[in-house]
Amino acid sequence: MTGTLHAMGRPGGVFHYRAGLVVAVRTPGAPGPETLLARSGRIAAAEAGEAGEGARTIGAVELDVVRLVAAYDAAFAVMVGTVDDCLLRTGDGPEPAGRGEEPERLVREALRRVDALRTLPDPVLPHDDQVAVAAGADRETAGGTPIRREILLLADGRRTCRDIAYATAHGVYAVAVEVSRMLADGLLERAVLQEDGAGEPARPVLPRGPAPPAEAAAGAPQSLPRRTPGGSGPAPARPEKHARNWADFARLRHSAG
Repeated sequence: MTGTLHAMGRPGGVFHYRAGLVVAVRTPGAPGPETLLARSGRIAAAEAGEAGEGARTIGAVELDVVRLVAAYDAAFAVMVGTVDDCLLRTGDGPEPAGRGEEPERLVREALRRVDALRTLPDPVLPHDDQVAVAAGADRETAGGTPIRREILLLADGRRTCRDIAYATAHGVYAVAVEVSRMLADGLLERAVLQEDGAGEPARPVLPRGPAPPAEAAAGAPQSLPRRTPGGSGPAPARPEKHARNWADFARLRHSAG
């Protein structure tokens, strides 16, 4: 199957497929490969454009590794948020370059990272929790590792893990894990948002019930609602199919192949 899977939610994202493999995952919730390369200084930031242009200055193998790392991080960013619906579109439209990864492996790893984050003593919500340096913590001396030092310099009470990831050469998952540890260590604190009225209680990271054994092995979140397309208007240019959850999508993928 060649096409795209649109995961609609917050932050949501698009999984690009070629011949049944995921070649890229794009989401506003995590930096793409071109951003990671630009922030790390491996390609010029200003006119870099797509990561493919960086092939002139870095090796093809390194470029493939960065693309794969970014795809795994983007899948985590989608899964740690909310997924309201999935829409599968098949067709021969343009797709990003990349060697591709098995979708089941990508989803399993994304959910493993979500579960690993949830087990930390003070797990952070990567897209929601804004963090600041805790009172008494010194930005210059409290960070023992490069990533901690960068987080301390950027944690201003307005940035989330997602914002910090975009500003550095780190993925959202790496930043979220380190921020969670720093919260537990007393180096960071969640910013207090000023809102009118009583605020809602903080949500746990990706609240989801335990999956039945058969679907847990496939890493499938449960009970995604089905979105019904409108009954009028012109027919879509490419075939579209809906999936209620990731297991549903796997069946659609095989039938479309």
